[in-house]
Parts: sequence; structure tokens; C-alpha cells
Amino acid sequence: MTLAPFSSSLIFYTADLQMQYLVVGAAIVGLLVAMNFFGIRRPQPYLFVGILLWLALLQSGVHATLAGASLPPLPFQQNLALNPALFTSHARVALSFR
Repeated sequence: MTLAPFSSSLIFYTADLQMQYLVVGAAIVGLLVAMNFFGIRRPQPYLFVGILLWLALLQSGVHATLAGASLPPLPFQQNLALNPALFTSHARVALSFR
């Protein structure tokens, strides 16, 4: 028995791919990219849409783990009002050995 350099069983669960679910998955990836582009920063919408992506890929016959790999990085809420001088003074106090 010879081993192929790439086995399709690593990606596909079946030989019969469900194209309609692949199209839905591609549309969901587009939605995730749009959410990121338009500045949605809360993780809950990404979690909900990510679960939908996982389900679509699972139903398509593609390995559903690819859903996590295709998610854009989750942009969490950032504190944009960081005061560098205040940060430096707090860091100096925290790192002092008095």
C-alpha cells in the first residue's frame, strides 16, 4: 500500500460534496470579513456567525475544522483612550523595588 502525498480524507468527509452548503459557507466568510471591515468589535456576533459557518461546512462534507481556520482574527474591544504618560507612571510604580 502506497501513501499519497496528500490525502483527500484530510479535508473531505465524503466524495459527494454539497455545493449549496459550500456557497453558504463562502457567503458567511464574506459576512465575517464585512463585520470586521465595518468595525464590529464585540465577540458575540463573531461567535454566532462562526457557529453558522461551522454548521455550513459540516453539512457540505468539508472538514468543519476549516471553519475556525477561515475566521478572521477576532477584533476585541480596545481601550483607545490610553494615556501614555499615565501608563508610564503606573508602570514605574509597579516595577519599583521600594
